[in-house]
Amino acid sequence: NIYVNVTSINRNAHLMNHHPTILLVFALCFYSMRLEGQQKLIDSLEHELTTTQSDTSKINLHYYLADLLFGYDSIAPFTHLNKGLALARKIDDNYQIAVYYYWRGSFLARTSKFAGSLPFMDTAVIFFDKHAARFKNDEQVQEYVRLTKANLLNEYATAYMGLYQYEKAI
Repeated sequence: NIYVNVTSINRNAHLMNHHPTILLVFALCFYSMRLEGQQKLIDSLEHELTTTQSDTSKINLHYYLADLLFGYDSIAPFTHLNKGLALARKIDDNYQIAVYYYWRGSFLARTSKFAGSLPFMDTAVIFFDKHAARFKNDEQVQEYVRLTKANLLNEYATAYMGLYQYEKAI
């Protein structure tokens, strides 16, 4: 009876040694399925980028792709951001220019470069305000700018907390 229990314990211990390996294989399979789905979305958006005619749509696609690629690729997100900014300047769209600076600041904050993110966020506010001033009689634009700036305040809070300046984060 004792021999059976020891054998049983040894068998269970042997299985426990393989348990982390099984979990790792399962996690890698799940993660690769997620990446495959992400890659399909990225491929679809990049294809749409080549077919769309609207500069504003292209800008939005570039910014969306930048956000999706951030964390997977070190160059492509910034390439998409810069292409979006170039188009935004071409059509003189202060809102889209502000969104560029918003994303640049956000990306820097996400990589713990908090102090470096603040000038980009400050510049985003300037361009959001220019956009609001240009459309001062359009309440829908005013509301959209207010909401976007509210989101930007969250980015500021993150940056200031990362800099241990909690009073500014509030």
